[in-house]
Amino acid sequence: MDEQVGSTHSVPLSPATATLPEPLPDVTKIVHVPETRRRIARRQAVGFLRSPDGRDAALRLVQYTLRLALTYQRRTRHRKVHERLLAVVSLLAAIRRVAALHQLLVSLLPATEFLGLASRPARLPNEVKPAVLEAIPGPRQLVTQDWLDAVTRITCQSLDVASLLASNIYLFSRLGLVPLSIRTTRRADKVSDFATLLAAAVGLASVARKRAQLYQVGKLARKNAIRAESRLEELDFWEQRRSRSRSRSRQVKVGSDPAAHAQVEGKEADVHETPATEIAEEEEEERAQLRDRVRQERRTLRGLRHQLGELWWERLRLGADGLFALYDALELSVASESVKSLAGITAAGIEFSQVWTQHFREGKFT
Repeated sequence: MDEQVGSTHSVPLSPATATLPEPLPDVTKIVHVPETRRRIARRQAVGFLRSPDGRDAALRLVQYTLRLALTYQRRTRHRKVHERLLAVVSLLAAIRRVAALHQLLVSLLPATEFLGLASRPARLPNEVKPAVLEAIPGPRQLVTQDWLDAVTRITCQSLDVASLLASNIYLFSRLGLVPLSIRTTRRADKVSDFATLLAAAVGLASVARKRAQLYQVGKLARKNAIRAESRLEELDFWEQRRSRSRSRSRQVKVGSDPAAHAQVEGKEADVHETPATEIAEEEEEERAQLRDRVRQERRTLRGLRHQLGELWWERLRLGADGLFALYDALELSVASESVKSLAGITAAGIEFSQVWTQHFREGKFT
C-alpha cells in the first residue's frame, strides 16, 4: 500500500483520477486596487466629452482649428482634399447647431424622456451607478450678485436662444427641410449674427461692471490689510520699548544694595503684577486678531487676483465672439477669412479651457 502511494506521487495523475482542490473558506477578503492615472484620465476625458458643454467646446475647437489651417493653406495642389476639409468644417458647424437645439429642447420639455429625445439613456434597474469623485473646490465669490446681474444673465441667455433658433432655421432652410424663401433664409442668418453680436456686447458690459466691483473690493481689502499691519507693527514697537526699559532698569538696580532691591522689587511685583498681566494678555489677544485679519485680507486679495484673471479671459473670449459676429453681420470683406479664423480659434480655445476647468471643479467625471 505504501509503495502504491509513493508511485502516485512520482507519476502525474490522469484527469479521471485527479483529486478535487480544497474548497475556499467562507470569508473571502476583497482587496480594492486603486485605479491608475491613465485610467482616471481616460474616465475624465470620456465624462467631459459626454457632457453637452464639453462636447460642444471640443467640436468647436476642432472646427476652428481646421478652419484656421485651411485659411493659411489655400494654395495647395490637393484641391479635392481642401474642398473635403471645408465640407468637414461646415458639417461640424451643422452638428454643433443641431446638438445645441437638441439640448435646448431637452432642457425645456419635461416629456422628452418619453419621446426618446434624452441625451443620455436611462439606467437599468440593477445597474450600479459609478462613483463620483469629490468636487474640486473653486475660488470663493467675493462679489455678491444683484438684480442687474440677473437681468444681464437672462438677457444673454435670451439672445443666445434667439441666435440658436435663427441659425437652425437658416440651416434647415439651406438643407431643404424647411420651405423658406431665399430672402427669409438670409434674414434668419442676419438675426442670428446680430443676436450673437448683442449677446457679446452685453457680456462685455457685464464683465466691465464685475471688474469695477472687484477693484473696489480689492481697494477696501488692501486698506484693511495696511491698517492691521500698521497696528501690529505699532504693538510690536511698544512691546520692544517696554522690554528694553525693563532690562535697563534691572541693570541699574543690580548695582545698588541687593537686599533693598529685593524688598522694593517684591512690593512693586505685588502691586503691578495683576494689571501688567491683564495688559499683556489683552495685547497678545489683539495681536492675534490682527494677524488673523491680515491673513484673511491677503487671502481675499489672492482670490480677487484669480477672479480678475478669469474675467480677463472671459473678456477676450467675448471680444473674439463679437468680432466674428461683427464681420458676419456687417458683411465686412477686409481680411475677412483671416480675422474670422483667428477670432474663432481664440474664442474656441478659451471656451474649451473654461468648460474643462468648470467640469473638473464641479466633479463631473462620469
